[in-house]
Amino acid sequence: MASYLNLCGDAERTRLLNTMAEKLGTWLSKNQAHPELTYWIPKYIKLRGIQQLSEFTGGLSADMTQVAASQEVIPWTSFMEGKISTEILTLQNTILGCSPSKLTIASWGKQLISQILQISYAQWVFRNVSLHNKEAGYLQKLERRKVLQEIDRLAGIDPSNIPTGSRYLLEMDFSSSQSATLEEQSYWLFAMRAAIVGRPR
Repeated sequence: MASYLNLCGDAERTRLLNTMAEKLGTWLSKNQAHPELTYWIPKYIKLRGIQQLSEFTGGLSADMTQVAASQEVIPWTSFMEGKISTEILTLQNTILGCSPSKLTIASWGKQLISQILQISYAQWVFRNVSLHNKEAGYLQKLERRKVLQEIDRLAGIDPSNIPTGSRYLLEMDFSSSQSATLEEQSYWLFAMRAAIVGRPR
């Protein structure tokens, strides 16, 4: 599921992926990541496996070229599930010991994986929220359709079947009922049904 969601070309999902990748870049910068890792990991995520890092031969150092080659052995979708090359940690370890960070390379690596997994999780949450909203919208349309059908039926009722004090309900502008809110439509139906039930037998 994570593979499909991360690869989906939907515009909103792509925007979310890019935003989360930028946030990962911020995390890397704040957590003393190697400058090349800070720059290339977010870009690698945004590429979605369409282009490999090793193809940027002019912009990679020898160490980063080694990282890119080792990461290519691991599919991009697997990387997004937290499977990172050990060469990433090897490169990071060269700078971590000289930084003010108190993290060990093992702890740093675990936090990096956690950050990557959050990107995949965000895609999953986005999917569920989108489905919920679509379902809610569908159900509301279905409910409105039923209400309008009932309005059409009751609007044609014989006025003699409605108590005199409630016949004003038949004087509503039915041409505007389509634009009325679902609550307004439902209120009219409730009043009409109550009037019919309460009419003299």
